This record gives sequence, C-alpha cells and structure tokens, in this order.
Amino acid sequence: MILRVDYSTYDLANWRKDTAEAAKYLNAVDADLSKFKARRGKLILSHGWADPALNPLSTTAYYDQLQARDPRLREYVRLFMMPGVLHCFGGTGPDFVDWFTPIADWVERGRAPARVIAQKRTGDGRILNARPLCPFPQRAVHDGKGGVTDAESYVCRTR
Repeated sequence: MILRVDYSTYDLANWRKDTAEAAKYLNAVDADLSKFKARRGKLILSHGWADPALNPLSTTAYYDQLQARDPRLREYVRLFMMPGVLHCFGGTGPDFVDWFTPIADWVERGRAPARVIAQKRTGDGRILNARPLCPFPQRAVHDGKGGVTDAESYVCRTR
C-alpha cells in the first residue's frame, strides 16, 4: 500500500493508523540479513551525524543489532557515519562521497572498503576539504601532523 498524503487536507485523527502503516515499509528494523548474506550480497550504509530527520543513533543501534546477530557482519555490511552531515547531504561536514566505486570494488573484486573519502565542495565543484569516513565503530582521528582539511592526515581508529 502506498500512502499518499495531502497535508493541506489531512485529518490528524488518522495519524496513528497511518504512521503504523507507513512504518511497515519505511522502518529498517529486521536484524536478520541471513538471506542477503546467503546470496553473497554486500551492503554499504551511511548516515549523517547531524541528521535532523532520522536519529543517527537509531542507525548505529541497528548496526549493533546486526553485529550481535552475526559476528561476521563486516564480511558483507559496512556502516559509514558522516560527521556534520545532515539528511543524505548538506551541513557543515564533507557530504560528497563516490559510493559507487567502493561497492563495485567490494562486489566485483572482493575488496571491502577500509575507508572512503568524503569531500565538502563549493557550488562550482571546488573541494574545500576532504576527510576519510571509517567503517563504524571506527572514526577518523587526525594524525597531528598534516592539514585538518586533508584526508591523508587522518587514520581510522576504534573509539
């Protein structure tokens, strides 16, 4: 069922029923990825830490549930949290990532992404800064030597 809503005429008395219906296909809460794993699927998840629409802690909690269910999760799922990034893009953090290359390398060449590079760009495409995104629960830590806007000045470390 597709729920179509015209907010100018929506009857708020229906919000509870409509929310429950929409949750059936919008909420990713099933921690059983065994069928996906059996098909040798590869999944890259990302979420902005500054997302005002969806709580990023819900995503990290979901990842933790996946990990608890399957200790070998990292063989087929990686989560990359994006500091300063809003819902999908925007915000103060580097929000442009080439997601195609790491998923293609993983699927076609068996090389799981150890880190991906995120960039903050101007409207004309000029790169303002770059930073690595590390597979959760790791995070990028500045090495104390290089420039803070240079992705090569960071290492991935577990919290």
